[in-house]
Amino acid sequence: MYEALKESPDLDYRQWIVQYLVNYLSTDSNAFGYGLWFEPGLIPGDELVGPYVFWDNSEVLITYDYEDPEYNYPDSIWYTKILPADWNINTPRPGYFFTEPFYDEVLNQTYITMGKTIADNSGKIIGIVTSDWTLDFLNEMMGALVLTESSFPFLLDLENDQVLYHPDQELIGKENTKIEWVEEVRKDASTNVSVVENLEYGGILYTGYYALLDTGYLFGFLVPDHEAFSFLNQIRKKNLLISLLFLIATSLFVYFK
Repeated sequence: MYEALKESPDLDYRQWIVQYLVNYLSTDSNAFGYGLWFEPGLIPGDELVGPYVFWDNSEVLITYDYEDPEYNYPDSIWYTKILPADWNINTPRPGYFFTEPFYDEVLNQTYITMGKTIADNSGKIIGIVTSDWTLDFLNEMMGALVLTESSFPFLLDLENDQVLYHPDQELIGKENTKIEWVEEVRKDASTNVSVVENLEYGGILYTGYYALLDTGYLFGFLVPDHEAFSFLNQIRKKNLLISLLFLIATSLFVYFK
């Protein structure tokens, strides 16, 4: 689109961007919203260009409120996480980047934002594209995962020391250290599935199965020892955990083509 705009300055670029975003969001009920954000002053006649589409119940709505100069999205925590202010825009910045949960005053939501930079044909960075999830989505998705009757999943943001999911809702958003067994699972965390035994929680002994996702989050399950034998007799624990980790990882990623 940006290359076409350079060749045809009268192109209705906003209509193209919005349709692009709506098409993607309409097929992704997990995400709350998508945005496409250009570097300041890049589009002639518009200092800030950042349309955003989002779900409102079952309807996809569009807002341009983030283009308000008072909001100034290039200085936001989510924009600078994906494209730091001191980054040389002539240098590629590959990969996907995730924020810690933050409150957004525009739409009155708490999000986790994932995004990547976008570039023109020469490789120069011209902005970013983002997808947002609310914490309600994480709670619904994680709460639906069941291994055994009394097992439970957890999701921790190690970099920002924050609990993203735990069945005890009082712990969500708190420091990881509020979880009494957290040191046992994070000290040897890696992208390989790890196992730790004899974790005590609520007076019950658990075995933990966990691994780091590509997002940097630590995901795993605690399985009560009294249920572990029936659990292990039915499936191969490591293969199941790898499958579940893959499920979570792919659920947390949105690919922009």
